[in-house]
Parts: sequence; structure tokens; C-alpha cells
Amino acid sequence: MSQARARARRGLLTRWELGLGVLLVGALLSWAIPVVARATWRTRCAEVGLLMSSLQEAEEAWRARTGSYVAVAGLPRSADRTGRHPAPWPATLPAGWEPPTSSARCSYSATPQDDGLLLVATCDVDGDGERSRFRLGPGGDVVQLTPDGVW
Repeated sequence: MSQARARARRGLLTRWELGLGVLLVGALLSWAIPVVARATWRTRCAEVGLLMSSLQEAEEAWRARTGSYVAVAGLPRSADRTGRHPAPWPATLPAGWEPPTSSARCSYSATPQDDGLLLVATCDVDGDGERSRFRLGPGGDVVQLTPDGVW
């Protein structure tokens, strides 16, 4: 019986087969890591839109009841403390706002203006220390204020 057949019967791999396996795993990882990173980024950016829309609805309902908006600054934490990990919301929130999530990665602020309400979110979406800013635009679209590539 040849050595190759004996090795195959014992379940051992040759260096060539092992190298090919490592190469295939590396190729799969080089494809999968960017895909997962993009999906994570999209999810975190969707959180921004969801929470900004929720805050806007609460502010509009408050204005309908009282005639004015409530200024909100740095919820759930100040803009300079945003980071990779989400922060819990405080126990009491202004304007009867009930966020749909228990924590958030961004800092949200609402500033009453003559022509309406300015909603801004400051985030470090990808955890690299560079903060991006978003605002809620007309029609409920989230608009990025910082240059492309700053997440």
C-alpha cells in the first residue's frame, strides 16, 4: 500500500491540502469581514433615523399641547462622550419622549428655531474616535453633515 493511501486511511492531510484549506478560509474571510462591517454600519445608522424620528414626533406632540418646543441637549450623554458602546437613557426624558430603544450610541439634541425644530445627532458610529453629525432633514430623511468617510 502506498504512503498516500495509508495517510488517507488515517485521516491525515498533506501540506498541500492544508495550505489549500488555509487559502480558502482566508479568501472567505476577506469577503465576509467587509460585508459584516457594512451591515453593522447600516444598522447603527438606522438607529439614528429611528431615534431622531421618535424625538421629532414627541416634540411635535408637545408643541401641539403647549405651543412650544422643548430644547434637548445631549441625550443620553453629551456629544463629546459618544463612543463604541451604547449609553442607557436617563429615567426622565423631556417632552414625554419614549425612545424605542433602551440605549443609544449617539448624542441627540433638539433646538427650537424660528422656522421649526433642528434635530442633530452626534455619533461615533464605527468606534474610531471620529464623530459624525446627522440632522433630520425635510421629509424625515437623515442627512449627514460631516464629510463622507467620517462615521
